[in-house]
Amino acid sequence: MAVHQNRHAYSECGYLPENFLPDFMDLVVWGHEHECLIDPRLNTDTHFHVMQPGSSVATSLVPSEAVPKHVAIVSVTGKDFKVEKHRIKTVRPFITRELVLSQDPRFKGIAKQKENRSKLTMKLTDIVNEMIEEAQSDWLAIQEKEDIDYDDNGEPIIPKPLVRLRVEHTAPDGGSFDCENPQRFSNRFIDRVANINDVVYFYRKKTNAASESVLK
Repeated sequence: MAVHQNRHAYSECGYLPENFLPDFMDLVVWGHEHECLIDPRLNTDTHFHVMQPGSSVATSLVPSEAVPKHVAIVSVTGKDFKVEKHRIKTVRPFITRELVLSQDPRFKGIAKQKENRSKLTMKLTDIVNEMIEEAQSDWLAIQEKEDIDYDDNGEPIIPKPLVRLRVEHTAPDGGSFDCENPQRFSNRFIDRVANINDVVYFYRKKTNAASESVLK
Protein backbone atom coordinates (compact mmCIF):
# COMPACT_ATOMS: atom_id res chain seq x y z
CA MET A 1 0.00 0.00 0.00
CA ALA A 2 1.18 3.55 -0.77
CA VAL A 3 0.19 6.35 1.65
CA HIS A 4 0.66 10.07 1.13
CA GLN A 5 -0.09 11.76 4.46
CA ASN A 6 1.54 13.20 7.59
CA ARG A 7 3.06 10.38 9.58
CA HIS A 8 3.95 12.41 12.66
CA ALA A 9 1.62 14.28 14.97
CA TYR A 10 2.42 17.84 13.92
CA SER A 11 -1.03 18.70 15.23
CA GLU A 12 -3.67 16.83 17.21
CA CYS A 13 -5.55 15.49 14.21
CA GLY A 14 -3.48 16.46 11.16
CA TYR A 15 -1.79 13.08 10.67
CA LEU A 16 -2.50 9.43 10.00
CA PRO A 17 -1.51 7.06 12.82
CA GLU A 18 0.05 3.87 11.47
CA ASN A 19 -2.24 1.75 13.61
CA PHE A 20 -5.28 3.15 11.78
CA LEU A 21 -4.23 1.11 8.73
CA PRO A 22 -5.56 -2.45 8.44
CA ASP A 23 -3.26 -5.13 9.77
CA PHE A 24 -3.59 -7.37 6.71
CA MET A 25 -1.04 -5.17 4.94
CA ASP A 26 2.47 -6.52 4.39
CA LEU A 27 4.32 -3.37 3.29
CA VAL A 28 3.36 0.30 3.47
CA VAL A 29 5.36 2.83 1.44
CA TRP A 30 4.88 6.16 3.19
CA GLY A 31 5.03 9.33 1.13
CA HIS A 32 4.62 13.03 2.00
CA GLU A 33 7.22 13.03 4.80
CA HIS A 34 10.56 14.43 3.62
CA GLU A 35 13.03 12.64 5.91
CA CYS A 36 14.58 9.57 4.28
CA LEU A 37 13.85 6.55 6.50
CA ILE A 38 13.89 4.03 3.71
CA ASP A 39 14.92 0.94 5.67
CA PRO A 40 11.75 -1.11 6.29
CA ARG A 41 10.63 -0.94 9.93
CA LEU A 42 8.29 -3.46 11.48
CA ASN A 43 5.22 -2.11 13.26
CA THR A 44 4.95 -4.60 16.13
CA ASP A 45 1.24 -3.85 16.63
CA THR A 46 0.05 -4.37 13.06
CA HIS A 47 2.95 -6.59 11.90
CA PHE A 48 3.41 -4.78 8.60
CA HIS A 49 6.62 -3.04 7.51
CA VAL A 50 6.82 0.67 6.73
CA MET A 51 9.24 2.32 4.30
CA GLN A 52 9.57 6.11 4.15
CA PRO A 53 11.63 7.06 1.06
CA GLY A 54 11.50 10.80 1.80
CA SER A 55 11.98 13.62 -0.68
CA SER A 56 14.56 13.27 -3.44
CA VAL A 57 15.98 16.75 -2.76
CA ALA A 58 16.27 19.04 0.26
CA THR A 59 13.19 21.27 0.33
CA SER A 60 13.83 23.13 3.60
CA LEU A 61 16.80 23.89 5.85
CA VAL A 62 16.00 21.48 8.69
CA PRO A 63 18.13 18.62 10.08
CA SER A 64 15.81 15.87 8.79
CA GLU A 65 16.43 17.08 5.23
CA ALA A 66 20.20 16.66 5.70
CA VAL A 67 19.83 12.88 6.04
CA PRO A 68 21.36 11.14 2.97
CA LYS A 69 18.76 10.68 0.24
CA HIS A 70 18.04 7.21 -1.16
CA VAL A 71 15.80 5.41 -3.58
CA ALA A 72 15.09 1.70 -3.44
CA ILE A 73 14.24 -1.19 -5.73
CA VAL A 74 11.76 -3.46 -3.98
CA SER A 75 11.49 -7.04 -5.23
CA VAL A 76 8.30 -8.82 -4.14
CA THR A 77 7.76 -12.58 -4.13
CA GLY A 78 4.47 -13.63 -2.59
CA LYS A 79 4.41 -12.04 0.84
CA ASP A 80 8.18 -11.68 0.98
CA PHE A 81 10.08 -8.64 -0.26
CA LYS A 82 13.69 -7.57 -0.64
CA VAL A 83 14.95 -3.97 -0.63
CA GLU A 84 17.95 -2.78 -2.63
CA LYS A 85 18.93 0.76 -1.57
CA HIS A 86 20.71 3.27 -3.80
CA ARG A 87 22.21 6.54 -2.58
CA ILE A 88 21.15 9.54 -4.70
CA LYS A 89 24.49 11.10 -5.61
CA THR A 90 23.26 14.13 -7.54
CA VAL A 91 21.55 15.80 -4.56
CA ARG A 92 22.93 19.21 -3.65
CA PRO A 93 25.12 18.90 -0.52
CA PHE A 94 23.36 20.02 2.65
CA ILE A 95 24.88 20.41 6.10
CA THR A 96 23.37 21.78 9.30
CA ARG A 97 24.75 22.48 12.77
CA GLU A 98 23.43 23.83 16.08
CA LEU A 99 25.47 26.06 18.42
CA VAL A 100 24.71 27.25 21.94
CA LEU A 101 27.16 30.12 22.36
CA SER A 102 27.04 30.20 26.17
CA GLN A 103 28.07 26.52 26.32
CA ASP A 104 30.57 26.33 23.46
CA PRO A 105 34.21 26.69 24.66
CA ARG A 106 35.13 28.48 21.43
CA PHE A 107 33.00 31.44 22.56
CA LYS A 108 33.97 31.47 26.22
CA GLY A 109 34.29 34.98 27.63
CA ILE A 110 33.13 36.78 24.49
CA ALA A 111 29.79 37.80 26.00
CA LYS A 112 31.58 39.82 28.68
CA GLN A 113 33.69 41.74 26.15
CA LYS A 114 32.48 45.12 24.94
CA GLU A 115 31.80 45.54 21.21
CA ASN A 116 32.23 41.82 20.57
CA ARG A 117 30.47 41.69 17.21
CA SER A 118 33.65 41.49 15.11
CA LYS A 119 35.16 38.69 17.17
CA LEU A 120 31.88 36.78 17.27
CA THR A 121 31.41 37.15 13.52
CA MET A 122 34.96 35.99 12.84
CA LYS A 123 34.52 32.80 14.88
CA LEU A 124 31.14 32.03 13.31
CA THR A 125 32.65 32.62 9.85
CA ASP A 126 35.35 30.05 10.60
CA ILE A 127 32.70 27.52 11.60
CA VAL A 128 30.68 28.09 8.42
CA ASN A 129 33.84 27.72 6.31
CA GLU A 130 34.51 24.39 8.02
CA MET A 131 30.92 23.29 7.31
CA ILE A 132 31.29 24.20 3.62
CA GLU A 133 34.50 22.18 3.34
CA GLU A 134 32.87 19.22 5.10
CA ALA A 135 29.85 19.34 2.77
CA GLN A 136 32.12 19.42 -0.27
CA SER A 137 34.22 16.50 0.99
CA ASP A 138 31.13 14.43 1.75
CA TRP A 139 29.77 15.08 -1.77
CA LEU A 140 33.04 14.06 -3.41
CA ALA A 141 33.25 10.91 -1.27
CA ILE A 142 30.07 9.41 -2.75
CA GLN A 143 30.84 10.20 -6.39
CA GLU A 144 32.32 7.86 -8.95
CA LYS A 145 35.54 9.30 -10.38
CA GLU A 146 34.23 9.18 -13.94
CA ASP A 147 31.17 11.21 -12.95
CA ILE A 148 33.12 14.20 -11.61
CA ASP A 149 33.64 17.21 -13.89
CA TYR A 150 36.66 19.49 -13.54
CA ASP A 151 37.26 23.16 -14.28
CA ASP A 152 40.09 24.62 -16.34
CA ASN A 153 42.37 24.54 -13.29
CA GLY A 154 41.76 20.84 -12.70
CA GLU A 155 39.58 21.43 -9.64
CA PRO A 156 36.43 19.30 -9.22
CA ILE A 157 33.18 21.13 -9.93
CA ILE A 158 31.04 20.70 -6.81
CA PRO A 159 27.48 22.03 -6.48
CA LYS A 160 27.26 24.91 -4.04
CA PRO A 161 26.04 23.39 -0.76
CA LEU A 162 23.09 24.35 1.38
CA VAL A 163 24.43 25.41 4.78
CA ARG A 164 22.41 26.19 7.90
CA LEU A 165 23.98 27.17 11.20
CA ARG A 166 21.47 27.63 14.05
CA VAL A 167 22.91 29.79 16.81
CA GLU A 168 21.31 30.08 20.25
CA HIS A 169 22.78 33.36 21.53
CA THR A 170 21.28 33.81 25.00
CA ALA A 171 24.14 35.36 26.96
CA PRO A 172 25.06 34.64 30.59
CA ASP A 173 24.13 37.25 33.21
CA GLY A 174 26.03 40.47 32.78
CA GLY A 175 26.95 39.88 29.16
CA SER A 176 25.61 39.95 25.62
CA PHE A 177 26.37 38.50 22.20
CA ASP A 178 26.27 41.26 19.58
CA CYS A 179 25.17 39.23 16.55
CA GLU A 180 25.47 40.57 13.05
CA ASN A 181 22.42 40.92 10.80
CA PRO A 182 21.70 37.34 9.57
CA GLN A 183 21.40 38.31 5.90
CA ARG A 184 24.55 40.43 5.97
CA PHE A 185 26.44 37.57 7.61
CA SER A 186 25.09 35.07 5.08
CA ASN A 187 26.05 37.28 2.13
CA ARG A 188 29.72 36.77 3.08
CA PHE A 189 29.44 33.36 1.45
CA ILE A 190 27.66 34.47 -1.72
CA ASP A 191 30.11 32.65 -4.02
CA ARG A 192 30.30 29.48 -1.94
CA VAL A 193 26.76 28.47 -0.89
CA ALA A 194 23.38 28.07 -2.55
CA ASN A 195 21.29 29.74 0.19
CA ILE A 196 23.02 33.11 0.24
CA ASN A 197 20.52 34.89 2.52
CA ASP A 198 19.90 32.45 5.36
CA VAL A 199 23.11 30.59 6.20
CA VAL A 200 22.75 31.56 9.86
CA TYR A 201 19.69 31.61 12.09
CA PHE A 202 20.00 33.45 15.42
CA TYR A 203 17.54 32.77 18.24
CA ARG A 204 17.30 33.06 22.00
CA LYS A 205 16.43 30.41 24.56
CA LYS A 206 12.72 30.31 25.32
CA THR A 207 11.70 31.22 28.83
CA ASN A 208 8.72 29.96 30.76
CA ALA A 209 6.67 33.13 31.25
CA ALA A 210 4.37 31.45 33.72
CA SER A 211 7.29 30.35 35.94
CA GLU A 212 8.79 33.80 35.79
CA SER A 213 5.55 35.42 36.92
CA VAL A 214 5.34 33.04 39.88
CA LEU A 215 8.91 33.84 40.89
CA LYS A 216 8.16 37.54 40.73
